[in-house]
Amino acid sequence: MNFTRDEFRLRDISARAIVRHITVHPGQTRADLIARLALPRSTVISLVHRLLHDGWLMEREGAWARQRGRRSAELHLRPDRLMLLGVELGVQGVRAVAISLTGEMLAEAACEHGENPTATGALDTAVRLLLDIRKRSERQDHQVAGIGIGVPGPVDEASGCTSGVPALGWGPLAVARLVKERLRGLPLEEAPLYVQNDVEVAAAGEREFGARPSGDIALGAAAFARHRIVQPFKEPTRLPTLVARYGRRYNAPAVIEEPARPREPAVEAIC
Repeated sequence: MNFTRDEFRLRDISARAIVRHITVHPGQTRADLIARLALPRSTVISLVHRLLHDGWLMEREGAWARQRGRRSAELHLRPDRLMLLGVELGVQGVRAVAISLTGEMLAEAACEHGENPTATGALDTAVRLLLDIRKRSERQDHQVAGIGIGVPGPVDEASGCTSGVPALGWGPLAVARLVKERLRGLPLEEAPLYVQNDVEVAAAGEREFGARPSGDIALGAAAFARHRIVQPFKEPTRLPTLVARYGRRYNAPAVIEEPARPREPAVEAIC
């Protein structure tokens, strides 16, 4: 059976919802997912089967099953099959990391900029570091699920282009296209590639894996609504009254949240 583009997109969104839910609530059963995500039983069964086959999830026997043989298998992220590669095109240099789905650091590499760094030179370095950490992670039998690149400038995520990086004196740059060109014919050629603003990437990472020590290089902020980053210039929206609670976070000591309304997720801004 072939799915239409819209049907495939819907199933893909549902698969992401399942992965996200298990990330936050490990040990869910298929019945839990059906009840909590309000998805059809057939959809959950099919997508979980696909996610198990593709290496995103694994099954563990639940405590109830061991004792009484009644509870279904619990689902968890699988840490030993897939890895994610990330690159930071920073003001001071280029850094690349490889992590498991559970946030475990598998490999990392970094290279500081020379004097008057150029955009093309930085992208060459980024590709070199990506290939290096992939090679060093091969012995752990991980496959690359995707590559993310953080850029210190405004980014159009659809095209993977930035309008410029003022801190480095770079003008408009087609980051995604230029990186893909450099990866052509190399082992990472087929890996999905995503480009985002570096602050949004940092906020998303902190939201998924928790706070990390601040680099104290700059100040930035990102807002989340319905589990995704809001891009204010592309998605004009009126945020309701916000409440700030204080505590050390990424490069700023505050988290701003909209008071949650019944059955509506809060808007969260990580600064």
